[in-house]
Amino acid sequence: MILKPVDIIIPTMNNFEYLQSCLRSMMLLRQSYPFQILVVNNGAKGSCDAFAGEHIRVLEPGKNLGWEGGNNAGLAVSESEFVISSNDDVFLPLASLNWIRMLMEQMADPLVASVGPQSNVVMGSQNMFSCPTKYVHPAPFLIGYCVMHRRSALEKVKESTGYYDETCPGGDDLDLGLRYRKAGYHLICHNGVFVYHHGFKTGIRVYGDHTQGGWNSVQMTDKTNNWLIRKHGFKAFQSLWRPVNIESLYDLTTDQEGNMLRDLTKQVPHEVIVEVGCGGNKTVPESIGVDRIPKGEPIPFVNQTSVADVVCDANGVLPFEDGYADVVIARHVIEHVVDTVGFLTECGRILKPGGTLLLATPNEDECQSVPMNTEHVHAWNPDALQKILELSGFGVLQRLGFENRITMMFRCEKLHVAEVLTFANSTSLTSSPTVVLS
Repeated sequence: MILKPVDIIIPTMNNFEYLQSCLRSMMLLRQSYPFQILVVNNGAKGSCDAFAGEHIRVLEPGKNLGWEGGNNAGLAVSESEFVISSNDDVFLPLASLNWIRMLMEQMADPLVASVGPQSNVVMGSQNMFSCPTKYVHPAPFLIGYCVMHRRSALEKVKESTGYYDETCPGGDDLDLGLRYRKAGYHLICHNGVFVYHHGFKTGIRVYGDHTQGGWNSVQMTDKTNNWLIRKHGFKAFQSLWRPVNIESLYDLTTDQEGNMLRDLTKQVPHEVIVEVGCGGNKTVPESIGVDRIPKGEPIPFVNQTSVADVVCDANGVLPFEDGYADVVIARHVIEHVVDTVGFLTECGRILKPGGTLLLATPNEDECQSVPMNTEHVHAWNPDALQKILELSGFGVLQRLGFENRITMMFRCEKLHVAEVLTFANSTSLTSSPTVVLS
């Protein structure tokens, strides 16, 4: 494939911590595809000078142009055939080494105007939990947190207000998607490319959060929707919410995983439940929550505050006596710990003989689980996880899958010492009304 030149446009406003992380992650991947970054400094003059370098150019408009104006300013300078518009709070994991190459491959079709990657914080079919059945699929719109555009398509749909409509109160990406489609272009979502998105960092800082009528609030959403309807008409607006050859399999309004864990907990005798890595929500309200973030403090990468009763890092020794608990719950913890055997040994130590361990973790057979979160250090598929559980003194009673095609859950029993070797030779698994993994 001929390497077409690419410019990455990043409007920013006094968001130095996230911008530095964003630029560093992109530059680490530059070896796979050459590009130039255009940082549009909407903040204090000269505040981004330290980021300028051989492949990073800082533009100084002298005032805050906003997101739309910042992109227009970058496009006015860029001469590349393809451009990527990006937020300043994204992070490119090393697993996405070939991200630009993979997005560019879709541009082989001249009718493709834009291509967007998958992410953890994004609306629509680009969201990693939307679970489309196709790896690469058409989308009714692409969210502008990180998206590649064909310059000739931008020129064709350009308006008097610019490539990006600077009169919009939000929803500029929805507006641009409608303009592309009206001109006969296609939009493509590529689930093989993952870009981590911290989300809403500048918007909340400038406008306030959703509880205050600010960023992503009901008021902002209504204002944006009404603007889109006035500009494009109600029928076109409705078309944004109709899937384009996509089957959405996961209901984000239901905590299916949590419901299953609660049901399993009810099925076993218990007095004491310990939840390791409880984060901002306990699965079972009466459990003893353990987390490395003290209660009431914000949790990094998650818009929640900790509800921990006990402060402890899961990579260390759990502060409980031997045989203290009847049930240990660990939802999405095992992929974060460096010493997996040590962690499972600790879970076994604080469990009574015959006690229950409930684990939930991403299934590597279904998704690339490490890039989902910058704190993931291990990946597991069902067979690999079962082996290490059995070696750590647990009998696997159930392996459960979910309709979201990402998560898997294990129900395990702490074995007596004499049972460990014999149970490891058993291949029987208790049947379940849910999806049982092979």
